[in-house]
Amino acid sequence: TGKKPDAIAYDPATSTIWVMNAGSGDITVIDAVTLKVKATVTVGGSLELGASDGKGRLYVNVEDRNDVAVIDTKAMKLVLRFPLKGCDGPTGIAYAPDVHRIVSACANGVAIVSAPDGHQIARLAIGTRPDGALYDPMRKLSFVPSGGDGTLAVIRVAGKPEVVAQVKTAKGARTAALDPEAEQV
Repeated sequence: TGKKPDAIAYDPATSTIWVMNAGSGDITVIDAVTLKVKATVTVGGSLELGASDGKGRLYVNVEDRNDVAVIDTKAMKLVLRFPLKGCDGPTGIAYAPDVHRIVSACANGVAIVSAPDGHQIARLAIGTRPDGALYDPMRKLSFVPSGGDGTLAVIRVAGKPEVVAQVKTAKGARTAALDPEAEQV
């Protein structure tokens, strides 16, 4: 991979693994079957987490540029950038396929963005030092853990986005995983 790999994302549309390299500002693309490197995509900036739409787009937070890089996973190239106005240091990112929206966790809140055009729909207050973001399609909710104050923001993404709950977790807990088949979160 490139320098300082920080996160990976899987793209089902191309059966590839995308490794975001924060130090070199590029993404290493790995064939999920052969485990061989297929390409390196130059993006620029300190790359954080990525989220696939499952149809050939990968959305990647660029922490030091406060934007989302949009990658065409079939062509393996950067095609767009969405500025995240008012968002400082975006890290965690999730894609909500039912409403075609991106949830971007920023050091100073959450930005909800339209995936097709990059229009910022909402900015919401959450806890401090978030790092991850998840979207649960069964419940149609996003979850953003914040390690600074030990909270988990539960966010309704559809319609008018809003934080519907702040669940107490533990200080330092800022990453997460989701079991899509679990009956409970």
